[in-house]
Amino acid sequence: MTISKKLSFVLLSTLIFTFLFYDHLLGLNVLIYEIIILSWLTLTKQLILRNLNHLMVSMCVLISLLMTVLHHSTLSYLINFLSFFILVGLVNASEIRSIINGFAHSVVTFFMAHGRLFGAGDDVENPKMTKGRMRKLGIFIIPAGIVFTFILIYSWSNPKFNAIFEGMTDFILDGIVSFFASISISLVIVLTLGFSLSVFLIYRVRKSSLIEGDLEESDDVKRIRMKNKRFTNNLGLKYELKAGVFLFISLNLLLLLLNILDINHVWFNFEWQGQYLSHYVHQGTYLLVIAIMISIVLVLYFFRKNLHFYSKNSFLKALVYVWLAQNMILSISVGMRNWYYIQYYALAYKRIAIIFFLFLTIYGLFLVYQKVRYGKSGFFLIRKTAMAWLLVLTLSTCFNWDRIIARYNFAHANKSFVHLNFMMNLSDSSLPYLDVPEEELKGMNAQQKRMFSFSRDFRLYATPDDYTYRIAIRKQIFKEKMEKKGWLDWNYADANAYQELFVK
Repeated sequence: MTISKKLSFVLLSTLIFTFLFYDHLLGLNVLIYEIIILSWLTLTKQLILRNLNHLMVSMCVLISLLMTVLHHSTLSYLINFLSFFILVGLVNASEIRSIINGFAHSVVTFFMAHGRLFGAGDDVENPKMTKGRMRKLGIFIIPAGIVFTFILIYSWSNPKFNAIFEGMTDFILDGIVSFFASISISLVIVLTLGFSLSVFLIYRVRKSSLIEGDLEESDDVKRIRMKNKRFTNNLGLKYELKAGVFLFISLNLLLLLLNILDINHVWFNFEWQGQYLSHYVHQGTYLLVIAIMISIVLVLYFFRKNLHFYSKNSFLKALVYVWLAQNMILSISVGMRNWYYIQYYALAYKRIAIIFFLFLTIYGLFLVYQKVRYGKSGFFLIRKTAMAWLLVLTLSTCFNWDRIIARYNFAHANKSFVHLNFMMNLSDSSLPYLDVPEEELKGMNAQQKRMFSFSRDFRLYATPDDYTYRIAIRKQIFKEKMEKKGWLDWNYADANAYQELFVK
């Protein structure tokens, strides 16, 4: 594609972006814009649906895109933008197998595309052309600097000369100020974003070193053969094997003790006496994160090279399997702690996130097992884990969590603590469930003071009066905002909430 065609497409894309987003909130405009881009990528055969990565990430883009309109949550927008960014990196280099490298490719080529905006139209910058442009630019910059220096000298030496140039300077500055005063800052921002994104999408750039690095990686551990060093090599493997056996026996015993304590005190003999459970849950979660990270690092270290092929490594493998199984038991213990937390303190974002994190943890442990059992590489582990994270995060966008939290927490107020400060800051789509009569709130508040042992700290929380006032203000602001919205701003979540609140 020639440079003139590229610039034409960039300008057209920028105009479409500006039309869709200038003076509009996010809504249908995001859906329309991304459908246009995805259609263009498909029709020009840049998006290859036979490529598994292209297919999976495209599904994540489409699902999260639909959820931006359906639920209009911050999470859905973040996952949509992330998956879309990854997809562009993969489209630019379809050979890439890891979505992490696809994301890195997008980051690098985003800046490269802007740097090559005025290139020859191909993927490789021509050094001679760059030097030529710099030389031509220097022809004007250096003389202009000299002229400006002499203007200053003459102005300081002659008052009349200075008065003429002061008048000219004031005239130019007034014109600049008037020009910028007449321009909308928001329009400039939207134009800049649209132009920058269009350059990224249309000026196709490939980072060869990153692509080659991805292709050089293997999903399987490669055996390293050392000529004339067989005895020394075997001796080193024996020492490494003994170190691994000692380490995993010790770690298994420590984790066994911890799991026995958890099974006894968490699984079967847990008693809640009105105390806080935040530390109780978060401590277990942080412990799980650390344990899983240590597990992965240790397994990657001991099975990184020839130890995997050593004929006497079966006992070490068995110890690793036990270690992984015990980590799964630890995951279940954290899940039970989180369940107690939800049971007595209702739903919140972090408590929901822990549920998804535990599923990813168990899958991650299974991948580590596969690595040891089938001789897979660290690249395989990272590649599979990254895709699992993207898929699970995309799945998490399929729920309107603010509405779920609002509905669940007030429905269980007779046995769970309802944190009004948190509740009154949920999204607009949950307002129908947040709009609770003040008398009902006062009755709920009195009951919760009897249920929870930290009632002396209730002065730190919003009162029913505070909550009712805050929700009333939010409803009024929401009504005014909805009545000003155009069709490009529309989303189902807010439209449905408006119907439930104000249309009888």
